[in-house]
Amino acid sequence: MNEKEIEKIVLKWLANYWEEYDEGIIKASIRPALCRIEKNFRAAASRRLFDGEKVNFSLYHTVSSSIFLYYLSREVYVCGGGYFGSGYCVLFE
Repeated sequence: MNEKEIEKIVLKWLANYWEEYDEGIIKASIRPALCRIEKNFRAAASRRLFDGEKVNFSLYHTVSSSIFLYYLSREVYVCGGGYFGSGYCVLFE
């Protein structure tokens, strides 16, 4: 999956749960989250995550997706996206 495909999927997921969210913060947070995925998967002992040549990442794999969403939510929070409107919003539970 490339970054644009991931962005499209993530924005579609968010649209299913929230009417309002800052698309710019989400888009800006995807690349740093993917960089953390790559760094951590490269260090993993499992060949399912890194086969010695490339990182095996897919949003359709439950474990990969959960880890990515955790990193993404952290990046969104760090970028100041933890607050939307007047209330606190938890992006991913």
